[in-house]
Amino acid sequence: MEWSREKRYRRIEDVSSEELNALEKQVQESPYRQTFHIQPKTGLLNDPNGFSFYNGKFHLFYQWFPLGPVHGLKYWYHVSSKDLVYWEDEGIGLKPDTKFDSHGVFSGSGFAHDEKLFLFYTGNTRTQQWERIPYQCIAMMDKEGDIEKTEQPFISGSP
Repeated sequence: MEWSREKRYRRIEDVSSEELNALEKQVQESPYRQTFHIQPKTGLLNDPNGFSFYNGKFHLFYQWFPLGPVHGLKYWYHVSSKDLVYWEDEGIGLKPDTKFDSHGVFSGSGFAHDEKLFLFYTGNTRTQQWERIPYQCIAMMDKEGDIEKTEQPFISGSP
C-alpha cells in the first residue's frame, strides 16, 4: 500500500466502523501479535509519553497512528497498571482535535499535582505549505479519568 500524505493524516473518527473492524481483525490474526508487552490494537505504537503515578495507578500514554504501520496523524493512547505487569486499556487519551494540535499530538510528559494528572505535550500543526508550527499544550486528567485540554497553549511556536 502506498501511504500518501492524505492517507497518513486521516482521522480515526472519519474511518468507517467496517474498515476499523477489518483492520482490528487483521491485527488479531497476525502470528506476530504480542501476548505480554504493551501494543496497540492497530497501527503504529510510537514513543511512550506522560509516564506517571497518579490516583493509585501507573499511567502510560504513547503516540499512536491507528490506521497503519507508518508514521501519520498521532494520537496519545492511554494504558494504566497497578503493578507494571498487567495493563488496562483506557482508550484514546488525547486526540488531535484543536487548532493547536491539528496535525498530531506529539511528545510530552505528565505529573500529578493538586489531585490532577497534568499532561504537557507538543501540539503539531502545519501551514498550507506544510511548514510545521509547534505549540506546547496542557491537558489535565481528573480522578475519574476524564481528560480536558486547556483552551490555549502555554508556549506558541518554537522557543
